[in-house]
Amino acid sequence: MKQIKQSILTFLGITCLLQTNAQINSGNNQFLFNPTSINPAIAGLMNNQLQLGYEARWVGIQGAPQTIFLAYDKVFSENTGWNTAVYSDHAGPVSTIALSNAFAYHLNLSSTVNLSMGIKHLLSQSYLTLGNQKVNDNDDLLLSGDLTGIPVNNFDAGFTVYKPDQFLIGLSCANLIPQKRYRFVQATEQPVISMQSWYNTAVNNHLSFEATALINIATNIPVNLQFSGMLVLDKTLGVGINFSPSNQIGAMVYVKTKDRLNLFYNYNMPATQIFAVSKQNHAIGLSYRFGKDPAASKTFFIQSYGLVKKPAKAAVKPTLQEVKTESTQPKSK
Repeated sequence: MKQIKQSILTFLGITCLLQTNAQINSGNNQFLFNPTSINPAIAGLMNNQLQLGYEARWVGIQGAPQTIFLAYDKVFSENTGWNTAVYSDHAGPVSTIALSNAFAYHLNLSSTVNLSMGIKHLLSQSYLTLGNQKVNDNDDLLLSGDLTGIPVNNFDAGFTVYKPDQFLIGLSCANLIPQKRYRFVQATEQPVISMQSWYNTAVNNHLSFEATALINIATNIPVNLQFSGMLVLDKTLGVGINFSPSNQIGAMVYVKTKDRLNLFYNYNMPATQIFAVSKQNHAIGLSYRFGKDPAASKTFFIQSYGLVKKPAKAAVKPTLQEVKTESTQPKSK
């Protein structure tokens, strides 16, 4: 039984990381906390924030997927966003380390609505370490011993239309260049098309509501849907639910302290056959925003400052009467 479980985990780890680059490019459970992991055009919307996140799926199963990331977000020249991040991912015998750099250009469509376009470069390296789980199969080079993958350079691209305190609509594509991670394996990571939306509205003077929706589409995996809704009290405490029709359902808490420190926690319960052996998925996030200026937007999803300079008001021309009055005034000697 133990060998069967190890083989299943080996298969799951290889399948997830080779076909979809699982946790590194998805970040579904932490989309509300780390949206740039899905769409590079969002870079800059968390200006001056340093983020640390951890996700553990299928807790209790040996070799279950785990992800940790460290990211920093910054705005330059008032309309250029930059987001850099380091990811470490483990699933069974497969581990992946990745470095990403996303750049986004933001411009005004009107006095309140903005358009952003972004691109992200992702450099990743995968490793297969079988250890005691080695499977003797001369026909399967992947399972014949430990392997070091090929360094992979790939790109994501996307765009968004957003109003910082009310809504965002985005479209992005991850893994623009289909390519394999191991020399002797034909499976490749395929492009993943993602559509995102976020909406914020005031309920009363103390309560507001933030909601997100996320759709991922790829040729080698089923369509993945993610929805979340969160009630926010005095723009400091958010409590809500996270739901995926085919994967999981859970609850989340988001806390903002003194407009700088953010704490995020998401618990999910699997809604698949995994539920028979594991009932826990956890995602934790911690972020701190540097700088002295207050955030321009008070929502949890967008906390940017100094992004997209507002058009300067046109100078008011003096009236004809003011010109005549000024010309008749005696000039001082």
